[in-house]
Amino acid sequence: MNLIEKSARWALLTRVSEWHDKALAVVVCAIILVLFEAAPEQHFGLIAAIAIYVAFLGSYGYSLNSYCDREQDGKIGRRQVVAAFTESEFRIAICISASGVMAVLLWLSDSRLVVTGLFAFLLATFYSARPIRFKERGVFWNYSGGNDAKVAPFRPGYFFS
Repeated sequence: MNLIEKSARWALLTRVSEWHDKALAVVVCAIILVLFEAAPEQHFGLIAAIAIYVAFLGSYGYSLNSYCDREQDGKIGRRQVVAAFTESEFRIAICISASGVMAVLLWLSDSRLVVTGLFAFLLATFYSARPIRFKERGVFWNYSGGNDAKVAPFRPGYFFS
């Protein structure tokens, strides 16, 4: 298997096609906000960190969701993607993505960003993972789902105040 095939499998496993547009919107908002700063060049490292963070968080959240939903998806016939991967491939993707999220959080120096990023990571985790599994808990689903979990920490204006 060559690099292109491996990359395509990774994108399928982490469901990149389902979250990449939201991650791009977060990065574009950050870039626009930086352009209005007095010294925008000082914030490019932060923008890079945000881009890496949302990519890892999207990969983590969606691959974890696929892994946790594999039984339910099989019952309703949505098993095509899940069946293409072994349990160990899912676990590797989840571990790599979670490690990437944590590495970015360790790099950040602003404690507000670290706490908010950690909160988003926990929301993404407990959205799918048992025993909490917010997606099955009524009103909590609206606040813990993919969009809020990825975008909440980096809403425009949050870190440029």
